[in-house]
Amino acid sequence: MNPKLQKLRAELEKNTEKISKLQSRNAELKKQIQELENIDIIGMVRECGLSPEELSGLLAKVQAAPNAADTKEKEDAPIEA
Repeated sequence: MNPKLQKLRAELEKNTEKISKLQSRNAELKKQIQELENIDIIGMVRECGLSPEELSGLLAKVQAAPNAADTKEKEDAPIEA
């Protein structure tokens, strides 16, 4: 068998293993990041003294607010002739 072909196949296998390890590490890093973000969010909610129901209501209002803001801006905009 061609020695260059063997060398390329060995390099391909080595790279595939590295990629697999890096993908696993990235998945672990993403998990750790999300856990820390969740801890920060929980801390902020507790700092404000919100109950889960109050937080849910607040988030619902925030999600609806961009639409209300767009409507308000349109109402306040000058009429062009």
